[in-house]
Amino acid sequence: MQQNVSEKHNEITYFKPLLEGIKDLEGVVVSVDALHPQREHTEYLHSREAH
Repeated sequence: MQQNVSEKHNEITYFKPLLEGIKDLEGVVVSVDALHPQREHTEYLHSREAH
């Protein structure tokens, strides 16, 4: 899945909304670049049972 990021925002603000478009993340391995290893993102993925 891919989405353009506006000039007034950055990738971090698009992380959760982009993944909300995927109904079931249970057992899915989510690979992101070095910008995203943030506690909030990890907690979100864990709450959706993703890896």
